[in-house]
Amino acid sequence: MASLQIVTGYFHVSFRCAGHRYKRSLKTKSERQALTHNVRIEETIRLVESGRLEVPSDADLATFVLSDAKVLKGNARERNGAVPSPPRSLKSTFNPSDPTQSTAR
Repeated sequence: MASLQIVTGYFHVSFRCAGHRYKRSLKTKSERQALTHNVRIEETIRLVESGRLEVPSDADLATFVLSDAKVLKGNARERNGAVPSPPRSLKSTFNPSDPTQSTAR
């Protein structure tokens, strides 16, 4: 299902899923790591094609398959309805007693 190629010293994987062909870098020069990634990718594709694993509608299929079905598009907290806290300023990080900066989360 998935095949490995070496491109400029790095391993790339090619696979077909849901009627589309994908090719991505595995970002490794290690054959052992590439083979391990390849086995996990093939297993994830098998689970998706058999219907035992569902790809969320907002997920990028290639990213989903390459991440062992862990990485999804967007922030999980935002999808669950949680309101993300505002980013902290660098000043408040190093001077938490500054009354103009709120450190409450």
